[in-house]
Amino acid sequence: MELLSHKTILVAEDDDFMRRVLVTVLTRMGAWVVESANGQQALAVLNDRKIDIALLDVLMPEVNGLCVLHAIRAGMTNQPFATPAMLLTATRDEATVHYAAALSCNGFLLKPINQTDLASRLAKIIAQQMALPYAPPHYRKVDVGPPDQPPAMPSARASGLSVADLTVGMVCSGPITGMGRTIIPRGTELTAELLTLLRGLEKMAPIDPIYVSTAAGGA
Repeated sequence: MELLSHKTILVAEDDDFMRRVLVTVLTRMGAWVVESANGQQALAVLNDRKIDIALLDVLMPEVNGLCVLHAIRAGMTNQPFATPAMLLTATRDEATVHYAAALSCNGFLLKPINQTDLASRLAKIIAQQMALPYAPPHYRKVDVGPPDQPPAMPSARASGLSVADLTVGMVCSGPITGMGRTIIPRGTELTAELLTLLRGLEKMAPIDPIYVSTAAGGA
């Protein structure tokens, strides 16, 4: 059975060998593959034709993969903003994970790409067709930094905060935890509803020191 029959997949990868490997594997799975060697070409593809899934290398010349993902989620391309997208990376550094969470990335593919893992991840995406938690205006506020530079962590407050210190619009630099459990995941922008939830929970059990950046995406 061809897993990706009639699916169009964008492969944005600046390494020629890695891109050829992905194209070969995906084609054997039945996909129609569109290639791009950098982020600028990827954006052109996203504005020119319908894509079902995007595979985006994090570190690409001109425009990096996170900036391409941001453009999709922010509704700045001709694709549905919820178009599934996975990031290709050799290492999942803290900054990449932070922004991937903030942009509702569908997952990571670690290089070198494992064919079995690739097929499993794509099958899951196709089967679930999950809705995103936010609309484009939320994602537009995420500042992923200069498009031609590697991602870097936003400035975060050096010491942990209490619930009373939090304000709407702050973004969790780490998960908010209490009693050994995660209450709110890293990358979440705090809303009035979440602050009300935290204040209520704090009355019942202690909440660990909280680490945030001062605005969505941080500066």
